[in-house]
Amino acid sequence: MRSEIRSPRSKIGHKVPVALGVLLSSALAGRLAAAIGAPVPVEDLAKRADTVVHGKVAALECTRDPAGRIFTRVELDVAEVWKGRPAGRFALVLAGGVLGARKVAVVGGPEYRLGEEVVVFTALNAGGEPVTLDLSQGKFRVETAEASGAKHVANGVLGGPAEKSGYRLPTQVPLELSELRRRVEAAR
Repeated sequence: MRSEIRSPRSKIGHKVPVALGVLLSSALAGRLAAAIGAPVPVEDLAKRADTVVHGKVAALECTRDPAGRIFTRVELDVAEVWKGRPAGRFALVLAGGVLGARKVAVVGGPEYRLGEEVVVFTALNAGGEPVTLDLSQGKFRVETAEASGAKHVANGVLGGPAEKSGYRLPTQVPLELSELRRRVEAAR
C-alpha cells in the first residue's frame, strides 16, 4: 500500500497565503495603533502646538548628536503659517534616520520625503528645537485629488483623500486642507 503525502497548500489551495496576509496586516495595524495611541483631535493638536506650518519639504539632513544618536533635520519651505512665527524656511528635528549603512526608526514616528507637501504641528523639545507633535499624528501629508483638484490631508489616523481605496480607519474620513486650516485657527 502506498501512502501519499500532500502539502497543506495542496489541500487548502491559496487560502493560507491570503489568511496569513490578512492576519499580518491586522497585526501590523494593531501595532501601529498601539504605538501612536488613540486619534488625537485636530483641535487638541492645534492648542498644544507651538507652531503649525503648511509647506514643502525642501531639505533633509541626517547626522549624529554629541551623544552619537542619529537624528534628521527637516527643512520646510513655508507656504503658510497657521500658528507661531516662522518665516521663509522652518526647520524641525526628528529622532532617527539613515546615516551610511545604519537606519534608526521610531515606531509610529513621522517620515518626511523631499518635495512632499505637508502640514506640521510642532512643539519644542528640551533642547528648544521644534519636533513633530504626537509622533506621526502631528504631520499631515497633503495630496491633490486628480478629478477635482481639491487638496486633502491625512496623517495615517485622521483625514484622507475623497476617493476611498484600500483599508481605512473609521477616523479617516475625507478632510480638505481648507477645513484643517479652519479647525486649527478656530482652536488656537
